[in-house]
Amino acid sequence: MERIMKSLVKSSYITSSILILLGLVLVVKSEETLKVISYLVGGVLITLGIVAFIKFFKNSEKNIPDNFDIIYGIVTIVFGIFIIINPKLVASIIPFVLGAWILFKSAFKVAYGFELKGKNNPIWKTTLITSGISALVGIINSIYAYWSSFNSLWYYGYYFNISIKKECS
Repeated sequence: MERIMKSLVKSSYITSSILILLGLVLVVKSEETLKVISYLVGGVLITLGIVAFIKFFKNSEKNIPDNFDIIYGIVTIVFGIFIIINPKLVASIIPFVLGAWILFKSAFKVAYGFELKGKNNPIWKTTLITSGISALVGIINSIYAYWSSFNSLWYYGYYFNISIKKECS
């Protein structure tokens, strides 16, 4: 578990840095950044849909057609095109995705906090408190989706960077 937590700490530093940078970019050039993110997400979905189509037709040549591939392909291509046409959709989804991601990471921190408590490590309380705060931020962000969604990326990056530093010291 300790090896996993060291990996999580390292990824948290990287994620924190990316979130701070993305938050700053969104504050400075929010409309352009949203368009780029929308084009990237839409392009990935369209690519996944095309791959599903190719897989369907390859499998149908082998007499193993999978109807799921064709349905998945259609849905992802349509959704990808919709995201490219409507970049504001991505802006409305970002807070929910961030909220869910924060809750997911908080759950791991809670488990780690209880493991530290079992080992009589003195930072277990700090770990549980920071994971509770993280979970609260994730819930608030999911409920109040438009609660400064662009600026919140910067704050999340800053918060996670500070909380990880406190846990490691």
